[in-house]
Amino acid sequence: MNISIHELKEKIKTIESWDWYFDPEIKDYKGFLEIFQEKYPNIEVDPAIIKKLGIALINGKDTVNISQNLIAEAQGQNVAFKCTWNDKGFAGICSRRIYEHNKEAGRIWCSQVDNHCQDITEEAFNKGEFPCYESHALIDYSFGSGIFHKGSKKDQAIALKNVRDGKLALLTTREPGMNEEDRYIFAILDIEKIKDERFEEKQIEPVEVYGNKETSLKVDKRVKLRFWGFYENIGNPDNIQWSTGLFRYITDITVFNILNKLRDEYIKLGNVKQELKKVENLIRRYEKWV
Repeated sequence: MNISIHELKEKIKTIESWDWYFDPEIKDYKGFLEIFQEKYPNIEVDPAIIKKLGIALINGKDTVNISQNLIAEAQGQNVAFKCTWNDKGFAGICSRRIYEHNKEAGRIWCSQVDNHCQDITEEAFNKGEFPCYESHALIDYSFGSGIFHKGSKKDQAIALKNVRDGKLALLTTREPGMNEEDRYIFAILDIEKIKDERFEEKQIEPVEVYGNKETSLKVDKRVKLRFWGFYENIGNPDNIQWSTGLFRYITDITVFNILNKLRDEYIKLGNVKQELKKVENLIRRYEKWV
């Protein structure tokens, strides 16, 4: 599916007498789906999602309680990660100053007592002793789903479902002093490998996605693509707040819009031909899906 839950709710309301089909006395879900598909033939709709949304809307609910699997499917097979600010270009261990800043700001991993990133030597780091995803995100073009740090699932790996190779991972961050609304996309990983270890549906290790080093790109520092200028929270689009969780699923149309905006910005810069070519190649890929 290539639209968000919020967009899908709005499209449901465009069908004449939509609420009639979801009336508890009628329950003509199949009839509604046939009309919806006729009006929006390019949108692939899971009937279970349509049914749950329609019932919730007729009951006057602002939010919809649907399974994480359905949310993942509705949000697409791309992903955006929330990255803590790293002053070494996401290719090294933070300076002591930024580490202390992140710790004071309550960044989850920086605040953990078993985080010894400042004690890791350069030699150990060069041999692959990475203290966090951010420290090597733009060395091997990777990022991961992380673990739960509190609650009943503390120390358990977080599953990352419905993300696949050939799609994109957006790395987002905000610098010290920036508000959440200014969070920006600093890199785009063209996913070529997903390391996902499960046993009987239990997540053994955090999921890690790896981008192709040749086709992934660091966004030029002169370009600040505001993440919240393209993405809306499910069920509450006016709330610009990442809150919990390390990642968000992203639709193909959202990625397509981001890529087109990046292309426009690169054309304005005028001296980034190699990176512009990468962006245009990705746009051609996504044109087939939107």
